[in-house]
Amino acid sequence: MLKLTDKELIQELENRFIENENAVKELKKLTEELKGVNVKLEESEAIKTHFLSHIRNEIINPLSSIIGISKNITHLPQEKLYKIINFAEIIHNEAFELDQQLRNIFAAAEIEAGDTNPTFSFIDIESLLNEEIETYQSRLIQKKIEIDLKFEGITLENSRQLLDETKFRLIVSNILRNAIKFSKEYSKIIIELEFSDNHLILSIQDFGIGISKENINVIFDRFKKLDNSINSINRGHGLGLSIALAYVNLLNGKIDVISELNKGATFIVTLPIVEKETISDPTAILDDFLFDSETVEIF
Repeated sequence: MLKLTDKELIQELENRFIENENAVKELKKLTEELKGVNVKLEESEAIKTHFLSHIRNEIINPLSSIIGISKNITHLPQEKLYKIINFAEIIHNEAFELDQQLRNIFAAAEIEAGDTNPTFSFIDIESLLNEEIETYQSRLIQKKIEIDLKFEGITLENSRQLLDETKFRLIVSNILRNAIKFSKEYSKIIIELEFSDNHLILSIQDFGIGISKENINVIFDRFKKLDNSINSINRGHGLGLSIALAYVNLLNGKIDVISELNKGATFIVTLPIVEKETISDPTAILDDFLFDSETVEIF
């Protein structure tokens, strides 16, 4: 057994004191980090609970309206059958809203699961935009909103592009829905489509309540909700815009937002033009000849 001199013993004790002191500091640091993680977990849990609550309302409210109105129709007396048309319009609006929210919920689930690989096909973008506008026709009529649709540099040669139709439709639908929702009555929505530098650029501009600078990034977070004040752009749960952003990113594009409170907002979607030769999986492209609308059915 080695004998330590007094000097060596003192030095050894000092070293151990330093080691213990460092260990205590490290423990304190880890404790603080764990506290921070715990706070974030609690916040995350609260946000998700809040999100689920809003999702539940977005499903239950339209369903309750549909069930209630359908029941009223069955009990209408003969002399009030003229009300059926109004009831049918309400049912259509509620069912349309429910369909939109369910599509967004399923899309969010696919994104969380990582099951979002693009499936490209040739689509007529001009026709697609007109179809999406038509689906919102009743809302546009209700709010007396005019749609100004502009095409820049669109020709027969470039009107058909390789895109994931399902994802592109949901991008357009969610941004357009947002524009209609926060537009003022008797206002206008301008939709512009153009090609520039091998990119497809879609712009949707409304003249509604607008978005404050500090809230522009928040509107794309499906787990956050802005306040319910008159200046809040997203009094819902923000699921639609978060899906739009996720799909745009998946298609290697970007979304820019230009807005000012009480002066409206412009959402600009920029997507690269896809060439057939650049797609690594040729089976991801649907054959136009196999799915041509004029093809004769053989089954």
